[in-house]
Amino acid sequence: MQIKSGWAAAAGLATLMVVSLCSGVSAVSAANAKPKAGNTHQATTVTRSDSYPLRMNSQGPNVRKLQQQFSWLGFEIDWKEQLTGRVGESTVKALREVATKYFWNPQSRVDGSLARRIRLMAGTIDKLPAACMGAGIHICADKTHKLVRWVEDGKVKLSTHVRFGVVDGAHDTPEGSYNVYYKSRDAVSRINCTPKSYDGCLAPMPFALFFNGDIAVHFSPTFNAYGYYPGGGSHGCVNVRSQEDAIWMFDNTPQGTPVIVYSS
Repeated sequence: MQIKSGWAAAAGLATLMVVSLCSGVSAVSAANAKPKAGNTHQATTVTRSDSYPLRMNSQGPNVRKLQQQFSWLGFEIDWKEQLTGRVGESTVKALREVATKYFWNPQSRVDGSLARRIRLMAGTIDKLPAACMGAGIHICADKTHKLVRWVEDGKVKLSTHVRFGVVDGAHDTPEGSYNVYYKSRDAVSRINCTPKSYDGCLAPMPFALFFNGDIAVHFSPTFNAYGYYPGGGSHGCVNVRSQEDAIWMFDNTPQGTPVIVYSS
């Protein structure tokens, strides 16, 4: 689950640092203080500039922009890395995961070409369709970002990784504006059953929010186990990878909630 609170936490710590400075205690000075006599085991971090290519411990405005783009695409970035604008473990993890999610060639660092690719994929940070910006709760399913954003009063409260229907002309998830008309905690699908009365082939669709016929936003055990892979997808439903996120949305989304399916 990615609740959009990391940047706020970073800003709060920045304020705390200012207060410390006003009180005569410098957080920067404390961090740079010489070790006491006999202490020869303090860890050291080599900080690199943020000129491309970006890699572990690169730090600066370009890194901070990259982290904002990763966050908008649903990847969790540690708040300390956000605060300092430094490439750490969570930023490196996001770099690996973004390649897997969008079927890009994996890279261990970000050169100018990859930075542009990520920037184009992310688009304008915090920009949502007008239909998602009204009062109340909206489920905004972005087929380009492969992401569902749970939005309340125009603010993203949760972002979660999803997959959509296989793009084969028969199973693609249709775009448009809908409403949750039915909720089922233990829904199942008979789509692969022959005959339809046979129960041995039932596919689980737990924590389902139905919004367009038999199409629902629901947790997918298969997607959870195998993740993104070429050709993978649903028969039209919006599969949620995180069971925790699927449960949270199920519990917090009332019947009648608008569902907007779109490509950014």
